[in-house]
Amino acid sequence: VSMMEGIALDSLDHDTMCHLFRACKELGLRKRAAEFGEAVIDRWPMDGEMVAALAREYLSAGMDSKAEMLCNRYWMRDETCIAVNDIMADIYMVQRQWQLAKDSYLLLLQQGDSTYKNMLNLGVCYEWMGEADKARKAFDVAIAMSDSTAAIPLYHQGAVLNGQKDYDASMVCFRKALTLLQPDSAVMFSCYRGLAEGYYAHTDYRQALPAFLQAQDYDPTSLTTPYYIGVCYEALGEKANAKAAYQHFLKQSAMEEDPGADLKRMDQARIEKENSRTSSLRDTLLPRLMSGEIEVRSLLLLDDPFFEERVFQVIIILLPVDDVALLSQSFKGTCHSTCGKHTRLDRVASLAY
Repeated sequence: VSMMEGIALDSLDHDTMCHLFRACKELGLRKRAAEFGEAVIDRWPMDGEMVAALAREYLSAGMDSKAEMLCNRYWMRDETCIAVNDIMADIYMVQRQWQLAKDSYLLLLQQGDSTYKNMLNLGVCYEWMGEADKARKAFDVAIAMSDSTAAIPLYHQGAVLNGQKDYDASMVCFRKALTLLQPDSAVMFSCYRGLAEGYYAHTDYRQALPAFLQAQDYDPTSLTTPYYIGVCYEALGEKANAKAAYQHFLKQSAMEEDPGADLKRMDQARIEKENSRTSSLRDTLLPRLMSGEIEVRSLLLLDDPFFEERVFQVIIILLPVDDVALLSQSFKGTCHSTCGKHTRLDRVASLAY
């Protein structure tokens, strides 16, 4: 294209100018493509293929009126060019001139151009014109031509059938359309999981959580997603939800024959976190328990899923025997409290004695 700069267009032959038009179009040089196309039509006004190609360029650029004028000038001399008739029909569709579009598509069918696109658009014209029976027939053909693999004719047909109160048939169409419109679950999982991991890496757990939940919806069998959901819930202080997510993770990972390195690493991280919690309780709570600053009863009755077993470990397992004996004195007369026969306090008291 750059080699043609400065060369007079009228010095180029038809094939060269058509080639330059197509080259500029492929390169996205719309203005230059239009210049070459207009130059071709000025010199060869009955080149229907170029008229149609240039009109389509105008239409894609939003200049439908200019495209219509170009086609009409040609059509006044020749009504038989399928390429021009095809773009004219599409122009009328864009302009929502349903009657003119319908006539143009019928002309194309008469000329043997019975493509899927033409049958679909003919049905849409009939639908908008209120001719439901004709629309239904056109959509039936379009659905058959697409082998029921395209959603557009199915949901248009569903709308027409609804209007005719043929609800059973319309529901069949809508169900098929919905199935075809379903996104690829594997792709959607990868997208949401990748998004979640980005938020997670920035410790933005509030944004990461819904993305991990969306990922889990698209792939409920993912082994690692529940783990990250648990981490996010825990970071946001939703401990009951975190516990449920961790339990889900443990249940799924226990069923996995070959957990792999990532899963083993996560399970090890969970164990280390539990050990860290136990150490933290031992180092920070025990002195306060021994001094009486914190009542054992109030601590053991906390509704905290992460203290469920750790408190028992701290008080019973990690304390020296003498300290357990001292603590046990404070349980006398309290192990059968109004909190129930098998409260945490009861269990600690029974173990202490």
